[in-house]
Formats: sequence, structure tokens, C-alpha cells
Amino acid sequence: MLRLLLPSSVVALLLAAAAPAQNVLLDEHFDGASFPPTDWVELNNGVSLGWEAGVSRAVHADWFGANDNRLVSPSLDLSTGSSFGFHLTYDQLFARYRDQNEVEISLDGGATFDRLAVIDTPFDGVGLELDLDLSAYAGQPDVLLAFRYVGDFANEWSVDRVVVDDQPPVTPPRWPALPTTFIPWEGYCERFDALDGVVPPHVAVNALDAETRQPDIEAWCNLGQNAPSMVSFSGVAALEMGLEPGSTNFHRVANALIFGFDATGMQNTAFELMVWQSGEELDPDDGVFLSVDGLDWVPLRTDWERVTGGPQYLREWRRVGGDLATAGLTLSGNFYLAVSQADDFPFGSQDGVAIDDLCCGGAVEPLNYEIQNLRGGELARLRVTGLDRDAFCSFLYSLAGPGPTQTPYGLADIGSPYATLAMMDADRYGEAALDVLVPPSLTGTMIWTQVVEILGTGGRFSNPLAELVQ
Repeated sequence: MLRLLLPSSVVALLLAAAAPAQNVLLDEHFDGASFPPTDWVELNNGVSLGWEAGVSRAVHADWFGANDNRLVSPSLDLSTGSSFGFHLTYDQLFARYRDQNEVEISLDGGATFDRLAVIDTPFDGVGLELDLDLSAYAGQPDVLLAFRYVGDFANEWSVDRVVVDDQPPVTPPRWPALPTTFIPWEGYCERFDALDGVVPPHVAVNALDAETRQPDIEAWCNLGQNAPSMVSFSGVAALEMGLEPGSTNFHRVANALIFGFDATGMQNTAFELMVWQSGEELDPDDGVFLSVDGLDWVPLRTDWERVTGGPQYLREWRRVGGDLATAGLTLSGNFYLAVSQADDFPFGSQDGVAIDDLCCGGAVEPLNYEIQNLRGGELARLRVTGLDRDAFCSFLYSLAGPGPTQTPYGLADIGSPYATLAMMDADRYGEAALDVLVPPSLTGTMIWTQVVEILGTGGRFSNPLAELVQ
């Protein structure tokens, strides 16, 4: 089974991050003869035994009573350099009963402590890791670190190893694998069948652990390279994202298929795709995102359940549209488009997203707006097609000319001032129609009007109309 390989640039970055530290200020394994270790201090509120010696670890067990106890490190001199890292290996037992497990810092000899990090993993685990950048405290000659346990039932926190050195953690990129080539945006349409399970160079697969952003063999970002597609809208193939089907090792994975596009000659910034979801919860990695550098990502569509119409459309294919222009970025050369998802259950079983028929630019059905019977004293029919199924749209009009005019949804081709005639949902066929009684007093008046499909913080506009009321 083919799995993701990291590009050489990312491997080099990780190897550099793993270089040995030159200045180790603290390396405690808690395997000495005494506890607390030399120069360590326990601040115990007296309700229980608090922190105790375990087997090569410091343990705070599930004592009854209102425990609020700290295990405090020796004083650390951070005036010796400019970059410092904190590296913790720890265990969690009965994490669901945890009140507070926190890492704290003191710069005044322990008189006060400030929170550095909160242990918030929802699962039990052994050998868990936490890395923090302490470079902001460089120059401080007397730094104390504390492990604070607050709770009165069940939760057990073990600290296995604590290291403070001159190696601050390197934050991994959100999506480490990027395409190596770029193809024209205008008119591109990906239906996945023609790929025949082969990942082309203008596409990159990311199948990651959602926390570490490292490859995860159970992350399922499948366009046919792992296995034949389980679902598809057109043809026999689609993109599938979730935890590997059949897995019982429930944990959060993050998947993304990233396209490399060339904006040269781009005239139409709209896109659309067919989406199938199997019970998605909102996650920051869910949606369609735009980036010009592969590092900073701007959301274009988010929340797969919401954009597909809600839980009533579970496991149904739904058309979802968007527009690059809503990101507010200048696109003049190469850029990236990510379609991504994160979750903790197998694809097709309570979780998972499938994508098919991603079409861009001129390949996207435009919003087509028309007016019939625009006559004073009669009913006029206003109709727009090409909307997302069940999308929300707004009918705008102006008597002041053709514009353009800045609106909350982008530039409209109507004058200012303008007004909203109506806001409504499209039907399941992507159409919205409105019957309006035209006041007789408007006979002989020019009206400029346009429909906008509302997409999060932006919008996609129809063709503008300039009509004379008969």
C-alpha cells in the first residue's frame, strides 16, 4: 500500500531540528535515590502525599481531597543564551477525570507562577510529549518550572523526563507535502477517474497525525493510490479523507489534498466541488483553503457539515461552491489550493469526507440571473441559477447606475447607494426565484441589479443586469 513520503526539504528541516543541544540546563529522569531530586521542591497543600517517586518518573496519583500541588524545578539561568526549549515526556491515566495538569513558570523565585501550557489530551497515553519554546525568557537568570496538579479523583499524571536546552521546538508546517508543479487554474476540472490511483506532480497528499503533523499510517487521504474508492459522484473514483477504514485505533488524523495552480490568464476565480460527508464535526482543518506560499492558509469554505446543508444530508452528494476572491489575496503566479479534513473515526463510519468533480474558473457553472416581465404595476419574476444547492443569496438593486460598489461580499456591478430586495435560500437544484410587484411609479426608470451568493465572509456574484421598467 502506497503511503506518503516527506519531501527532502522537510526531512532536512526535521533533521536540523533534531541536532544535539550544545547547552543542556536540565535533564531530569527522576531515577535517583531521593525524591524530590536534588534542588527540586514539592509545594504540597497537605491534603495528600502529592507528588511521589515512581519507577523512573514523578507521579501524582488520584488522591482524594482538594489537591493543588506543585513539583518545582531547580533554578535555571536563561541569561546564557538567546534560544531555549522545554521538552517533556509524560503519561496520562484516567485523563477524562482530569481537573488541571499544567506546566508553569516563575521569574520571582516561586512567589508567583504563570501558566505555560495545559495538558489537555482527551485520551490516556504513555510516552506523550510536550515541547515549548522558552526563548521569550532568554536573559532571565532565575527561572523555575513547575508541574501543577489540581484534582480530587481518578486522574494520574506522571512526569517521565524533563529537558531544558538550547533547542526550541521547530513548529512543523501545517501541510508539509506540497506539489512540485503548477497547472493553469482556468478551466481545470478534476474528476479523479483519469488519475487511475497515481498521484500527479501538481497534487500532493498529506496524511498526518493531527497533533504532531507527522505522517500517520492510519490517516486516509485516498484518491485511489491506497485502495479503490468506496464512494464517488461521477465515474468510479473520488478523494476520500478520514481515519483508515476499519481502524479501531481512534485518534485524530489530518488529511489534505493540495493542488498547485498557476494564476496566469485567470479570468474566473470561482470553483465548485461535490462533497459527501459521513457525520463531520467542525475542525480547524476542515474545508477549502488558499495559500500563496504553502505556509499561511486562508479559509475559503469551512465546516463540511454546514456547507453541505446540515445533518439531514448525511452521506448525500452535495454541490459546494466558492471563490478565490473572498480570500483578499493577490494571485499573479503560482498558488496552492488545499481540500482538507481532520477527524478521529474511520472514513464512512461516523466520520469522513469525500470530494469529487472539483472544477475551477471557466469550468464552473456561472450564476445566471434574469428578469421577466419588468413592468410597472405587474409581477416581475427574478430568477438566478447555478447557486450551490440550498445556498443563501441576496438580490441587490440600485437606481444610481452601474457601479462598481464595495459591498460586504465584494465588488458589485451596481451603483451606490444600493439596497437589498430580498435574501433567500436556493432550492435543491441551485435556483432561487422571486416574484415582485413592481410599483407603477417606477415605469420608465432604469434599475441596476445583481445577485450575490453569500460564501462565509465573501460572495460570488451573478451577471449584472441593467433593465428599464416598462
